[in-house]
Amino acid sequence: MKKTTIAALALLAFGPAQAFEKMAQQAKVASVGGKVLVTMTVENGSGKTIYVPKAVFKDQEVFGRIFDVVNHASRVEIEYTGPMVKRGPYTKDDYVAVKPGGKLSNTIDITRSYAFKKGTHRYELTYSGSMLPSLDKVDEATPVTVAPATFSHTVK
Repeated sequence: MKKTTIAALALLAFGPAQAFEKMAQQAKVASVGGKVLVTMTVENGSGKTIYVPKAVFKDQEVFGRIFDVVNHASRVEIEYTGPMVKRGPYTKDDYVAVKPGGKLSNTIDITRSYAFKKGTHRYELTYSGSMLPSLDKVDEATPVTVAPATFSHTVK
């Protein structure tokens, strides 16, 4: 059985320079076929190109704790058990462009990256990331938080 939850959109207006006029990010989680699939979507409603992390919007697996997952009822954090890649600060090469009016979606399988408990449980996934108004300002990333997505997942 497929269970899907879509988190509310994060609509943002940014600072005095109005680097971003309007941007929306969304997290959707589906538990299907024994897998937990997270689909991240960003829509650029501004008149300027924005830049988002490749690790979230291009990679097929995670190499660090990108998402926070908790048991929905107990609020106990689910341990991240996936690969951890040590890295330095983000550079231009770590971002992907989203053109004005553009949309970018990516699905990541997090099944083996988190210690989901046996049985059927309800979870909550959150994502706090960043984006850039310009690749010339990699050190000026703007924080982005997407509303939590709840989902049920069964481990046999």
